[in-house]
Amino acid sequence: MLDNFKVFITAAEQKSLTNAAAELEMTIATVSRRVHELEKELGCELFHRSNKGLTLTPAGQSYYEETSGFIHELDVRLLNLDNSLHSLNG
Repeated sequence: MLDNFKVFITAAEQKSLTNAAAELEMTIATVSRRVHELEKELGCELFHRSNKGLTLTPAGQSYYEETSGFIHELDVRLLNLDNSLHSLNG
């Protein structure tokens, strides 16, 4: 579920599944499926989808505000841990 939140947050910040897929180095289909899985788990739509891109629904905005800081911080901590572990091996 945490990976799906990362996909959701990236899509929200990019306002595009295509741009989120590029940033995450995933296919558009994978990003779309991950967002759909998260919406199903949460029981609500997170985005309004249109040919102009994505906009957050009220529920999506709430989830974004509540989770984005934690997910970004987790990414930084995991990167730092990875760097520390690799420097110990070197």
